[in-house]
Amino acid sequence: MRKHRNRRLLPCLWKIIFLPIFAAAPALSQPTNAVRVKLSDQCRDLEKKHPVLVVNGKERIPARLKKTDSPFEWSGEWQDPDDVKQQLPSDGSCGSLRLQGMRTDCQRSSKKKQDDRIEAVFEFECDGNPTWDVTIHAEPFRFSYVRFLKRSRRKPRYCDCGEEASGYQGTQTIFDVRAPMEVVHLGLECPHDVLWMRLNELAVIGNPKKGSAITLDHAQVAQAIVRSTRGEGFSDNAYTTANVTAKIKPETKLTVRVN
Repeated sequence: MRKHRNRRLLPCLWKIIFLPIFAAAPALSQPTNAVRVKLSDQCRDLEKKHPVLVVNGKERIPARLKKTDSPFEWSGEWQDPDDVKQQLPSDGSCGSLRLQGMRTDCQRSSKKKQDDRIEAVFEFECDGNPTWDVTIHAEPFRFSYVRFLKRSRRKPRYCDCGEEASGYQGTQTIFDVRAPMEVVHLGLECPHDVLWMRLNELAVIGNPKKGSAITLDHAQVAQAIVRSTRGEGFSDNAYTTANVTAKIKPETKLTVRVN
């Protein structure tokens, strides 16, 4: 099993963010691997782009989509390479699209039949807010991230977005972040603990501009962790500067760039 699937990395954020989001998915919904994506016809400038579908928070396992003969419609498969038997609830799965410069809100799927096959069908509306690609370069630790976007409408199929990926080392880009509305938490993997940093506390995310970047050294990383996790309970021990400083290596360095 890949290291990024180890849920030990998300012991508290999983309970705080993901469980409330996914609890509404019907437990008895017929499972499937087949997905279909439909965009509203306001998305005309996106017709030639290749959307990426993220389902039920699994950012690192997107569905594979291909264009259909219908305008603004794609179909495909969601498959976990580590667990080929795993499927999605056809009705009630929570998904969102990455659209290369934009992203959708999260919406729940509905069960429909297509060519004698059950599909999880997602129908999305466009959102005009721009997104940013956020590139993380971390030394020498491995890291994970959680991104959260609150639903913009109180409609039956809309759901809050809680999406995560873990097990990264070196450089990784988080695509189509709707900053500053979308909140991104970075998890620094230390022995026996994960220390969480709210990236929106950094000016480059709180007030994003193309090409802006910031590099934090050991002391600055420790201060950012204490400042962003105090009182939130993401890590039992990440509350004092001395405690955090002792957990992270002296050569720790973190660069965050917005593009």
